Amino acid sequence: MKKSSEQEIKFHFTAEEECVFPIADRFPELESLTRELRNEHSLLRDAFSTAQAGGLNAPALRDFTENMSAHIRKEERILFEGLQQKLSSEELAAMGIALEKALAGAAQACALPNAVIKSAAEQKG
Repeated sequence: MKKSSEQEIKFHFTAEEECVFPIADRFPELESLTRELRNEHSLLRDAFSTAQAGGLNAPALRDFTENMSAHIRKEERILFEGLQQKLSSEELAAMGIALEKALAGAAQACALPNAVIKSAAEQKG
């Protein structure tokens, strides 16, 4: 698997776990979602490690990519939408800045969730 995928797993998941999930956990209706997303992060990290070691056959690799895509969609459609409804534009902007700082070490880190947050903050502002 490519180096950019490794960075995505390492930096992006950690950034979400440190900068986004604790904010979402302030809202009881999002707590079970963040628990589920943390569990998915763990499973996806394990699958990625297995894939890097050459331990995933074609069907398992296909499952990994499908699970990763479903996870990203869940974050975008449920978590980020929920946060956009709950947080002020200032809070969204602050979360976006925290994500940028957390992702600063990742040369190829995915910027989509951060772009979604910035866009929401601009629309609310």
